[in-house]
Amino acid sequence: MFFNSSDRLMISSLRGSTETALYSLAYSLSAIILLIWNAVNNSLTPFVMDKYESKKYDEVSKVVYPIIVVFGSICFLIILFAPEILCILGTKEYKAAVYVIPPIIGGVFFQSWYFVFTDLLYFYRKQKYVMIASICSAMLNIILNYLLIPVLGFIAAGYTTLVCYALQALVDYFVAEYVIHVSIIKSKQLVLLFGGMICCIILSEFLYTNTTFRFISVGIIAIFFIINRKMILKIIRIQ
Repeated sequence: MFFNSSDRLMISSLRGSTETALYSLAYSLSAIILLIWNAVNNSLTPFVMDKYESKKYDEVSKVVYPIIVVFGSICFLIILFAPEILCILGTKEYKAAVYVIPPIIGGVFFQSWYFVFTDLLYFYRKQKYVMIASICSAMLNIILNYLLIPVLGFIAAGYTTLVCYALQALVDYFVAEYVIHVSIIKSKQLVLLFGGMICCIILSEFLYTNTTFRFISVGIIAIFFIINRKMILKIIRIQ
């Protein structure tokens, strides 16, 4: 929420109200997706806390990692359908906002990691690390916005938000791994998730100009959901 407010304020100050409107429309889509994640996370919290109490961390990992993979796939689907979604949410004047949606949605994806790790950090009373990570990422967001928005416009704000949420999630991961010594997401899984989302964001910039490949990508994700439908249904039922 802080990033959204500071981003819009700085875009308005440095670039004007037109670009602020474009950014705000794109960010409204991320708010909807974040609501979905919050619902998932809230229903998952009792299960996770019970496993933390009994120190069954592997059981948490077996549930959390597939959920994040599925959520990441949903985020990529939203990114792929961004042009069509914008046609529904706004008029043709808002078409330029499509290029800020990938980093903003990517930021939401990294926020899902943040919620996973902060639950663990709060359980072990290490919330000071959460506060430090949040303050540092907020300061970095303001600095990067100040440097990049005048040059690159409102799209820069999307990428600064992506970088800051990713940094915040990574700091919380390292605290969990090296301070608390608990692995909720393994290092190889982390690399795959991180690299996969970054590749999706980069790929989307190309796919927006090539509708055929874009819908082929949608088909591949649909096949993934069909093949893994039993796992996905199991995840839903565990809620």
